[in-house]
Amino acid sequence: MGANAASLAGLANSTKNPTIMAKARAAYGSALRMTNSALSAKKTTVKDSTLMSVIMLGLYESIAFPDKKSTQTWYKHVQGASALLVLRGTDQFKSNVARRIFHQFYGITMLCSLESGEAVPDGMRDLYEFCNPTSDYAVQGRQWTTRMSLFMQDSIDLNRDKDSDPVTMVTKAINLDRELDSIKALIPKVWQYETVHLEQPSDYVHGSFYHIYMDPWIAQMWNNLRLCRMHLYKVIRQQLWRGRACDPPLFTEEEVAPQIAAAEKVIRTTTAAICASVPQLTGMIIFPEWPAPKSRGSPAGLQPEITGQEDSRYQIHPPGTFLDPGRPTCMYHLSWPLYAAGSSDLSSSEMRQYAIDMLHFVALRIGTRQAVVLAEALKDMQRSTPPQSSPTEPVLTYAFGT
Repeated sequence: MGANAASLAGLANSTKNPTIMAKARAAYGSALRMTNSALSAKKTTVKDSTLMSVIMLGLYESIAFPDKKSTQTWYKHVQGASALLVLRGTDQFKSNVARRIFHQFYGITMLCSLESGEAVPDGMRDLYEFCNPTSDYAVQGRQWTTRMSLFMQDSIDLNRDKDSDPVTMVTKAINLDRELDSIKALIPKVWQYETVHLEQPSDYVHGSFYHIYMDPWIAQMWNNLRLCRMHLYKVIRQQLWRGRACDPPLFTEEEVAPQIAAAEKVIRTTTAAICASVPQLTGMIIFPEWPAPKSRGSPAGLQPEITGQEDSRYQIHPPGTFLDPGRPTCMYHLSWPLYAAGSSDLSSSEMRQYAIDMLHFVALRIGTRQAVVLAEALKDMQRSTPPQSSPTEPVLTYAFGT
């Protein structure tokens, strides 16, 4: 019922059909009652079906998403699903399906915590460490994903720290930035992306370049790191200003000026990289095709089949051209990175408008009200912020977090 409610809500939003939305709300109410009934008995509480019901109820909330306050409702569902995962304990990981559910949901948990400003629910980190042993590096990218997850956790903690003094906060943030540099060397070659430079401006691309990723999930991982990096450098800027305003000042003007300039450069580079991920995630270009395995064994050696950037499928087309309803695009996970890029006080009016337009496209194609609400918030900023032109955008190909 939870999946039915979420699906109907998405269809209702994309078609703007109030009748379908009424059915979605009714399905949501039924799913909520059934889930509460399952949670009342210990035997059914730990079932996969109960866990998936709670997760789907959270998905419904993110799709229905009437206003910005819905972030807290979304977080409550994440808390509920996390509590179930903790209750199920480590025995649940004997099932491969359960392990996959956990890994997927853990990523949602960290994103939700980062955007809501709340802590990662108790017990989730312990489960992650048990489910994802860092000593097993035979799996391609395992070391990188493990370090990446730990970095995101530390970023969430830093973002929530309201007690430390400015000097401590800046030191923590700089140490995290150094951690990014050490993680860079762990990125599997196949997870890196290509940068394509436009010969002439495009109505569908913000800036002068776009990225080609091997897989939607890889693009999602990069954007999650970009979100963390934007929060990281936002903290650095705020704490430098805060320390400078202290009496006596904790930082000299000579210390603050170059660090502020460096932080702002990183933020602009990161927002440009988020925009560069949009064309492929919204179907303006294709994702490379993976060849079928020739023999049994690990697919780690496989490389995607790329015919070259001269292939017309890697040239920019209107949004949605290459979207396949039967395959995931990760557009659902594009809303928050786009919002973060557009809401930065360093973003130009043109970049913010691009984020607004693409959020509306995401909302129309997958039926999520979350994207609409975030777009409206950016529109409010657009009306209240004096117009500013776009700065020259830096282009980095494989620089971590950009």
